[in-house]
Amino acid sequence: MASAKSTNLISLLALLLLVVIVAITPEARQMGQRAADWMEGVRHERAEIRRRRAEQEAKAKAEAERAEEAAATAAAAEATPSEPPPHLHLGEDGEYHADPGWSWVNHEPGDYRVEWVPGIQHPDNPSVLSSAEPDQWTPAAGYEWVLEKGVNDLRVAWKPGKAHSVFGHVLAAEKEGEWTPAPGWDWANDDPNDLTVVAGDGGS
Repeated sequence: MASAKSTNLISLLALLLLVVIVAITPEARQMGQRAADWMEGVRHERAEIRRRRAEQEAKAKAEAERAEEAAATAAAAEATPSEPPPHLHLGEDGEYHADPGWSWVNHEPGDYRVEWVPGIQHPDNPSVLSSAEPDQWTPAAGYEWVLEKGVNDLRVAWKPGKAHSVFGHVLAAEKEGEWTPAPGWDWANDDPNDLTVVAGDGGS
């Protein structure tokens, strides 16, 4: 029995030796190299496919972004009027601004509607206010026109003794911007910003 087992073991070793010899022959090595080259080629081909796909996707994305920018530019150009809308003027910042006395109806982009608002100070002369009639101006309380009002002459001057346009029995004092109760009237309190008066001795 021991002899048979030894014979089988020797046969198995001989077979393994033969396989190793065949494996290291030039033909075997050549076949192995070809297989390795083929696998390397497959890897390169797949990498090239991925590279080309990434380039195509990047190109498509760039073209889409350019098209979106062009569309936005065209929309902005279409939305911006070539001529200033009524009662608007183009400022140095390239944006439209409401003319003096006018105010935006709302602040939605592309909505150029404005409305006249009475009581707004003129930007060039704070002593001149927008009147109830659109595009017309009136002197602030205590002021009068320097000249008979003309189209472009908005100069005013403080007029002592002129009655206040809102508070009754209050007159413009000698000093510009200050007020005094009319004869027979007194201030209702000591608040300099409160022009309310009450009847004094002889007041009516």
